[in-house]
Amino acid sequence: MPQLAKKKAKRVEEAEGGQFKLIPLGTYKAMLTDVKQNPGVAADVWWAYFTIDENDGDGEHDGTQLLGFLSLSDKAEWKMKEFFEAFGVSADTHTDKLLRQHIRLAVSIQVAQKGKRMGQEINSIDSFLPLEDDDDDGDDDEPF
Repeated sequence: MPQLAKKKAKRVEEAEGGQFKLIPLGTYKAMLTDVKQNPGVAADVWWAYFTIDENDGDGEHDGTQLLGFLSLSDKAEWKMKEFFEAFGVSADTHTDKLLRQHIRLAVSIQVAQKGKRMGQEINSIDSFLPLEDDDDDGDDDEPF
């Protein structure tokens, strides 16, 4: 009978994936929990992991994890700019300084075109937004 090697078993136990669940279309307050750089087709891609943290009392979607993709290609520089502007920092800021910081995410539902969830509905982060964009009255004490 086969058994995973200790290093492989540890990586399997720490693997991301099972905690991603479908949430309704909307805008959510979320905390950046990790950023990883992975190879992409045109250029490397940052995988930005977020956890919804709305503090709205009902907690219905709190703890839900979302994954955003940021290409390092020249054509996608506008998206990278949107990411850093949402945090209110310059583009030369190290992502380690953004961990555990909150922004708002505009989230949609799409059908996965590839990968292990191909054909299934998944969430997609359409926009990275500053926290204050959601609150037009200027009262930062209002819950999200």
